[in-house]
Amino acid sequence: MILIKYFHLFYNKLNKIVNKHAPYKTLSKRRKKKLSKPWITKGIRTSIRIKNRLYMSGDHAQYKNYRNTISKLTRTSKKQYYSQFFSNNIKNMQKTWEGINTLLNRKKKTSMKINCLKQPNSNTTVNMKSRIPNIMNEHFTSIGPTLANNLPTSKKLFNEFLDKNKSPATSFFFCPISPHEVKLEILSMSDNKSYGFYSCPVSILKHASDIISDVLAKIFNKSIDLGTFPSKLKMAKVIPIFKSDDETDPSNYRPISLLPCFNRIFEKLVFKRLKSFVDERKIVSSSQYGFRQGHSTEHTILDSVNAIQSSMNAGKFSCGVFVDLKKVFDTVSYGILLQKLAHCGFRGLINDWFTSYLQERANCQLTVVGNRSSNKSLITCRVPQDHCSFFCMSMTFIAAQRN
Repeated sequence: MILIKYFHLFYNKLNKIVNKHAPYKTLSKRRKKKLSKPWITKGIRTSIRIKNRLYMSGDHAQYKNYRNTISKLTRTSKKQYYSQFFSNNIKNMQKTWEGINTLLNRKKKTSMKINCLKQPNSNTTVNMKSRIPNIMNEHFTSIGPTLANNLPTSKKLFNEFLDKNKSPATSFFFCPISPHEVKLEILSMSDNKSYGFYSCPVSILKHASDIISDVLAKIFNKSIDLGTFPSKLKMAKVIPIFKSDDETDPSNYRPISLLPCFNRIFEKLVFKRLKSFVDERKIVSSSQYGFRQGHSTEHTILDSVNAIQSSMNAGKFSCGVFVDLKKVFDTVSYGILLQKLAHCGFRGLINDWFTSYLQERANCQLTVVGNRSSNKSLITCRVPQDHCSFFCMSMTFIAAQRN
């Protein structure tokens, strides 16, 4: 309870200051248009106003000449803008593709208007806007438990498959978080990234990083000392993004979880410590390519091709078995995961913290469709896939197995 009190006091004070000095404002259509075309300079906008006056005066000959000149200037300005944009983001593939998609007029996948939905396990279609968010939310929270209950019961216990060589004698020690670390994480955050409830605009956090870093570091360290994860930081705002096929089928929507920005800062700091411990003790197999920095699917392909070529050179046959696991992150057993974490050295207080992080998620998710929200619901299996700490735990979940 004391941890909730600390976070409430911090967030309420910060929110009050932000609302007073930097309140949200609705942009006018004119302002939105200006921001959507940054290559339209102040000089070009002035020329456009002169062009419009020429048109109204009836001098069409001069108007056409002026219009053509402005068109040339605009094309040149746009070319220079994107040339500079791609030059500045030459190492940032995400930004590069954003620029390419904008030039090609490719629209982003956004949350579309959902006018009706099929009820789960029924062909009945519901068109009441007030019920649609709840149907979608119930679908997202029930995916994991439904699939997990349908899995066949194993004849062996999971601990029979654990690799004893990957269970270090020493347990993980959580090095306290310093205010400087918190500040660096805040400054590294993207200004354009969306966050959920109990958040603050990143640009404001960056300006206030010197002041709030010390407070956040104390809250984060208190969380570890108590073995409890702040409940408010678990709150997920889910936006359904349509994939394909039937628009009335909830299973054709992908849940995008927006989490509090403070959750992101905390998890990044925890993730670095987990990763350091796992890497130092070589718990993760060298053939594990997922969730690892500097590794990708290309390495998997190269490894497979190399194995096949080696077999061919030795006059042997090669056989590959490829398994596509459906809804992996939605069906991970929290109990098994926590025991595997203990096996890999995450014992005692830090294991209690992970227990709190994973299991105590009552009323921690709601789905937003348009301007309507669902009721809050309990998450029993699913953890949002953009949790960086969960990625590291998943890596440990796989690594604990015998090769």
